[in-house]
Amino acid sequence: MKHIYNFISVFATLALLLGTFSVQPVQAVTYEDGDDGPGQIFDETIPSEIGFLVSPDLDQIYAFNWALGTLVTFNIDDPATEEGIDYTSSATVTDDSSGYPTLVFDLKDVFDIQPGFVISLDGGETAKSHIVTGLAITSIYPEIDLVTGVAAPDSQIEVWGCWEDGCTGSRVEVADGDGIWLTDFSDESQITYDFVEGSWATASQLDDDGDGTLVGWSIPASDPEPEPEPEVETEPTPDPEPTPVLLAPEDGYVITDNTPEYYWEETEGAFQYQLNVINSEGDDMILGWYQVGTDVICAEGICTLNPDVALPNDTYEWMVRPWEDDFASWYAPFIFTVDVPLLEAETLSLTISKLE
Repeated sequence: MKHIYNFISVFATLALLLGTFSVQPVQAVTYEDGDDGPGQIFDETIPSEIGFLVSPDLDQIYAFNWALGTLVTFNIDDPATEEGIDYTSSATVTDDSSGYPTLVFDLKDVFDIQPGFVISLDGGETAKSHIVTGLAITSIYPEIDLVTGVAAPDSQIEVWGCWEDGCTGSRVEVADGDGIWLTDFSDESQITYDFVEGSWATASQLDDDGDGTLVGWSIPASDPEPEPEPEVETEPTPDPEPTPVLLAPEDGYVITDNTPEYYWEETEGAFQYQLNVINSEGDDMILGWYQVGTDVICAEGICTLNPDVALPNDTYEWMVRPWEDDFASWYAPFIFTVDVPLLEAETLSLTISKLE
């Protein structure tokens, strides 16, 4: 059984380290399954039809196989603007240094290409269009040669391993129902590749007309003489507008119970909460972690805790923060005042002590 994973004869690899396109001729790669596993045979370059690729990473449009001397006009339409064409330009197809007809529209610092934009190219006799997809590479794990990314749920993606002089044949993957995809370049069922510093991955999605969206992710080369960076201990940065919120003791209230219960809105997935109660002198009267289900009771989105700590009459600031897989942000703090009236016996005792 043979599988051919090649759709175009000229492939614009994303040279992310240089920030430009590197145009490389690509041969068709044919895999033959044998007793020893898949092998690969390089056939002659397959002629391709006219088309183009869009790189939202680089804000570039690469047109391939358009005839030399053709004046090509391209348009960008953002459907969200409802204003028709949002950007247009034109250029003439010329030879690049390798002798291939090439045309690159570079919109860096001019127009930010986003998923959902409609890109169209018109060369007079030929007109083509493509809707930019939400394809993206999210990470490369060179230790295990794994590439991960996102795309439309259940859509097909082609992925290449690339280096300075070109790219491998592609691996074909399908995003799951949540739009997550991954490809394992150590898996010999398709083409393999060993990712190293300075290499990168390129992924594409082609529409039925052969035009596509192209993205990349590079592994930067190490600095041969890296300068040591000072170690800086940093505290977790609190969210300036955390949600959910505290409930009681309410902000600004005066209470007459010196062992109050504390209420707040639940953070989904939290299994511990840290409670901090600070007096007017800035001292921590309560600072500790409390287990959900044991100390903290959460029901219908509201959590409650009574740490059974008596607070002297004073004004206090209180807050909580959840623990999921790491420290989360503190909820926005509340201020309350404890004002417990002295019992008559205590008042009399104090009066007698003062008279003595």
